[in-house]
Amino acid sequence: MNRAIKGFYPMAIFVMALAITTMKCERKESFPPDLSDDNFLRSLILSGNGSLNPEFDPDVFYYIYTVTDTVESITITPKTNSKMSKITINDKECGSHVMSAPILLKVDRENVIVIKITAENGDGRKYIV
Repeated sequence: MNRAIKGFYPMAIFVMALAITTMKCERKESFPPDLSDDNFLRSLILSGNGSLNPEFDPDVFYYIYTVTDTVESITITPKTNSKMSKITINDKECGSHVMSAPILLKVDRENVIVIKITAENGDGRKYIV
């Protein structure tokens, strides 16, 4: 029964429903975990039966260690606060709580020993003996 009424024409009307979906985008940024910045020594033990002046203090960075002229070498046992710190003594790696290789001393001369502590985050600190 498709009858056209005068002036009216049959037409089909389509209704389209658009489904709009919202996509939730989450941007996850990956940051490295917090790295330790602790580059302090906890203690410093020197062989050779000498005297350390001043007495060791983690916040003091320059020391004088006096030994007799019969001492040909000494060893150093550094201990760090952080297990993640790295230690070098005169540019040679040494572990925390580990005795260094013998350090040869020059008789009747000033011997400079540089102990460098590098924190996990890369920050360095030097203790000079």
